[in-house]
Amino acid sequence: MPRTLLTRFRVKPYPMRPQYYAVRISPTKAAMYADYQRVKVVDDEVSDRCDFEAIFMPWRRLIIDADGTETEHPEHGAILFYEKSIWTETVSHEMTHAAVDYLETVEGVDWESPAG
Repeated sequence: MPRTLLTRFRVKPYPMRPQYYAVRISPTKAAMYADYQRVKVVDDEVSDRCDFEAIFMPWRRLIIDADGTETEHPEHGAILFYEKSIWTETVSHEMTHAAVDYLETVEGVDWESPAG
């Protein structure tokens, strides 16, 4: 069976905070598209055409304890690459998506407000 992932690791926006993004690197573009189909959380007509070199997919999950207490899971999404798509432009582009997502959802940055 061919390998579907070369490696996977976590990227944390801040080392002392629990939030992270899962980075997944596949050996081929076809393997990355198959991985995308496995991990996506929303049907997206544009992304489902699988014509991307890499993709950032944000999500939020809740952990609900037996007593009903809700806690946000620290994984905030995934960033998928394939081996030949790992160049400065692609990595910086996807990491910018992750940084903006983190600033908006965790830090509460409102890009529309005058105060930022």
